[in-house]
Amino acid sequence: MIDYDDMNEVLGKEEKELAEEEARRQQKIADALSRDRPTDSGRPGVYSPVFGDTSEKPAENSDSTEDETWDESKYDIYMTIYESAKNKLDLKLESARKDYDGVDRRKQNEWTDLLGVIIGFLIHTGGYPVVYTLFATKNVITLVSFTFLGLFWVFYTAKFFLKLLTEFANYRIRCSARRFSPVIEENKILTYQKERDIALEKIRALKTNLDKLENFRSRIEKKSFLSESQCQAMRELGLLSFPESRYKEVRITAGDYFRYLLHRN
Repeated sequence: MIDYDDMNEVLGKEEKELAEEEARRQQKIADALSRDRPTDSGRPGVYSPVFGDTSEKPAENSDSTEDETWDESKYDIYMTIYESAKNKLDLKLESARKDYDGVDRRKQNEWTDLLGVIIGFLIHTGGYPVVYTLFATKNVITLVSFTFLGLFWVFYTAKFFLKLLTEFANYRIRCSARRFSPVIEENKILTYQKERDIALEKIRALKTNLDKLENFRSRIEKKSFLSESQCQAMRELGLLSFPESRYKEVRITAGDYFRYLLHRN
C-alpha cells in the first residue's frame, strides 16, 4: 500500500521549497521595481501600475491591454506567480491520481491476504484429524497424548475461526458500494468506493483551479495588465488544500458486519 505519511511529507517539502523560491524571486522583482519606478506617474496619459499601489487600477474583469506601460518585467512577475501556483497544483493532482489508481491495487492485496488466511485455516482444520488418525491409535500413550493435544487444537481452531470471520467481515464491508449505511457512518469506515469518491473530488477541484490558472496565463500571453488582487488570486489557486477525511481504515467486529447486513438501507 502507498505510504501516505511519506507522500504528504514529500509534498509538504516540495511546497515549502517552492514557497521559499517564490519569495526570493518576488523580493528580487520588488527591488527592481522600486529602483525603476517612474517619478512622472501623475502625468496625464501615463499609468504606472505597481503592486501595492493604492491608485486607481483597471477593473479586474477588464480585457484591455496596457501597451503604453507594458514591459518584460511585468511578464516575468506574472509568469513567476503562474508557474509557482501551477507546480503546486500539479504535485497535488499527481498525488490524487495515485490515490485513485491505487484503490484497485489495495483491494487486490487485501483479497490476497484474506485468501491466505482462508487457506491457513483449512490446513489447520484438516491437518490435525489426519495426523490423529495416522498416529494416535498406535498405542495407549500416543492416544492419550494426542487427545490432550486435541483440546488445544479445538481451542486454537475456535480462535482461528474468529480471526477468519473478522478478516472476512472487514474485507467485505470495505467492498461495500452503498452510499449510506448506519454501520459505515457510525464507524467512519473508509470503503473502497469512498476512497475513489474522495480522490475524484480532489482531482475535480484541482483541475478546476488549473483551468482558472490557464485563464490567467492566457491574459498574461495577451499582455493584459493584472491587478494586485488578480495576482493574489493566482497565488491562492495554488494553495488549494483539502480537509482530512472523517473516514478511516478502521477495524470492525463480525457483529458489526452482521448489523451491516441487516440494515439494507
